[in-house]
Amino acid sequence: MNIRQKIIAARNALNYGEQLANAATWKQRTARSTAIVGLLTASLPFLDAFGALDSNALREAAHNIALGIDGLWFLFNGYMHYATSVKVGFNGPSQLD
Repeated sequence: MNIRQKIIAARNALNYGEQLANAATWKQRTARSTAIVGLLTASLPFLDAFGALDSNALREAAHNIALGIDGLWFLFNGYMHYATSVKVGFNGPSQLD
């Protein structure tokens, strides 16, 4: 499968009634990434409180990196919610059950 076909398959997974192959595996990976990103983000205040981030530049850099990682993770997580379920997606029914 070339890169163009992979992009098309990734886009099609967002449609209602479609999902990625091995959706259960992807859901497990999403759950693990949630735990890892949450742990990394939650560790920053503790590192700061115990003096591990002793300079303002280091503190600001660490927080900016964490913010960037969180932003990318939110995009990934949102995509995975749609791409791993046949019950949600675009172009689906217009009424809620």
